[in-house]
Amino acid sequence: MKSTSLIPLIFLLIFSAFASTANAQKKEDTTSITYPVCLHFQSVCCGVPDEKKLKIWIAGFKKIYNIRKIRALHVGPLGREGEYDLYFSLNGLKKSTKQSFLKGIKKLSTGLKDPGMVTVEENAIFKKSDLPGTADVENIRY
Repeated sequence: MKSTSLIPLIFLLIFSAFASTANAQKKEDTTSITYPVCLHFQSVCCGVPDEKKLKIWIAGFKKIYNIRKIRALHVGPLGREGEYDLYFSLNGLKKSTKQSFLKGIKKLSTGLKDPGMVTVEENAIFKKSDLPGTADVENIRY
């Protein structure tokens, strides 16, 4: 085989490698997950609300509905004052139990303030590629 016929083959292999790498990164960036509920812990001036009331409420909810675990995705820090999000998957819960969770979490969120506030988002879309470089993603279990 002549060396001149190898040049197009080498070029084709290199181009294919770059194209597949770029395509893989593009697919990864478009991956998003929709969660039934997300709590956004936001700062108004001096930090975010304490999570203690949320933990107590979730423990009571689990006891009432005989649930072993509730999982969430903790995403943060999202700002200078400790802002973060909690995405709840609510996997394994019945539809009526999910609705009760959502209703209760909305009611609870109005009392989670000073400093900051908590807002509730239904059907929240999580997309890792949209996060700031300083944010960490951690699975937590309540």
